[in-house]
Amino acid sequence: PAIDLNVIAARPTASGVTLSLYSATQREATVTLLDDGRTFPGQLLAGIATHLDLTGLQADRVYRYRVSAGASSVTRWPAPA
Repeated sequence: PAIDLNVIAARPTASGVTLSLYSATQREATVTLLDDGRTFPGQLLAGIATHLDLTGLQADRVYRYRVSAGASSVTRWPAPA
């Protein structure tokens, strides 16, 4: 089956993370941190990985998040380190 929406990489920094998102179609997306409700909007391009920076995060902390784009969503519940 075709992949409609996916998080294909997460690159941590000292105060945030960069998510690489893939979408089969061009559309707006929102990353929501499930622990505190902060949101990070972005524009996804069709068939091209788009990088979205989530800033203002604490180092060495696990964050749960959801990427929503129209009717599609991806939720990540990372295991504690």
